[in-house]
Amino acid sequence: MTETEIEMLKELEELLSMFEIMTNDEFQSDGVSSSAVYPCIMFIKKKLLQNLDDYVYTQQLRKDLYSSLNKRFNDYIENDCFRLATFLDPRMG
Repeated sequence: MTETEIEMLKELEELLSMFEIMTNDEFQSDGVSSSAVYPCIMFIKKKLLQNLDDYVYTQQLRKDLYSSLNKRFNDYIENDCFRLATFLDPRMG
């Protein structure tokens, strides 16, 4: 494996790890809850664009995933019920 390929894989691993964290920790510990939707999506969206210029190989993938999250979950993010559920859930303290 070349050095470039190793760097590509490191970037991809870092990118995919945020999805692993959210799906393993949040959604499997106590079951899926609407109170977990809002913070999970916001966390992933923030991380996708954080220090975007530092990523050479996954920059476009990050942008595409961000766009896809906006398209798929925008209704949830704008829904006050999900924010309220997050606020009222003592686990989200």
